[in-house]
Amino acid sequence: VARAAADGTLPTLRQCSRMDDEAIIETFTRLKGVGRWTVEMFLIFNLGRPDVLPALDLGVRRGFQIAHRRRQMPEPKVLARHGARWAPHRTLATLYLWKAADGAAAPSA
Repeated sequence: VARAAADGTLPTLRQCSRMDDEAIIETFTRLKGVGRWTVEMFLIFNLGRPDVLPALDLGVRRGFQIAHRRRQMPEPKVLARHGARWAPHRTLATLYLWKAADGAAAPSA
């Protein structure tokens, strides 16, 4: 990642500020070892994007399970579909779901 940033393969923060989320995800995930989840964390914590729902994140999935009193964690596609109704505030929903997961007891086996 550092090499790609230094050689101009990756856009600068200023350039990212003019790109939409999916374009950033597509650009960064071309790098070996960089997946969607990693870029979604970058979007939330470095770019402050307000509408990111990292549906692959186990904490988000667990928080959804708790908040909706489900027996099992939702599959990422189910969570993404449900989360569409939270747009354009999915990052805020993500923060609440993480908080719900943090305060929960460990699931029983």
